[in-house]
Amino acid sequence: HLHSMASTPSRSTTLTSTLPSKEGHVEKYRNVFLGWARIYLRLDRSYLHYYVAQYAPSPRKSIVRCDITSVKQINVAEKNHCIELVCGSERWQLSTYTQEELHQWIRVLTAHLPDREVQANLKEIEADSSEPSVLDDLPAIPDYMQEMQESEQPSPPSYDECI
Repeated sequence: HLHSMASTPSRSTTLTSTLPSKEGHVEKYRNVFLGWARIYLRLDRSYLHYYVAQYAPSPRKSIVRCDITSVKQINVAEKNHCIELVCGSERWQLSTYTQEELHQWIRVLTAHLPDREVQANLKEIEADSSEPSVLDDLPAIPDYMQEMQESEQPSPPSYDECI
């Protein structure tokens, strides 16, 4: 007979467990000589794992999810549906196979970022999409608010640590 100890999860554990996960094939740009390669990505609660194949026994590289500082759609001449992922000094260029996959990857990869960054990414995606945007229905910003100087606007909160 097993007894389990009930424990209250910490705030960071609770928030981390609600982050979306995703996995699937994408293409990753390696360098000018090697070009693009098909890889398998697995995003879980805490890590983004990069595998050379779906059933590889271990990832070629793993990065801590909260170390991802930027995810945005980019234009690459020879590829469609491209994402640039920034983690520290590393920049990964990834290409998905469909526009829908591109949107899904950006949404899950930005789930831990501050809202301001996420909204900027989503607006870029929506602007590039041929589908109508939910952002199109938002009311226009009044003129007096647009004229505010940058120095008058409150500074965004600091996100020194990932939750």
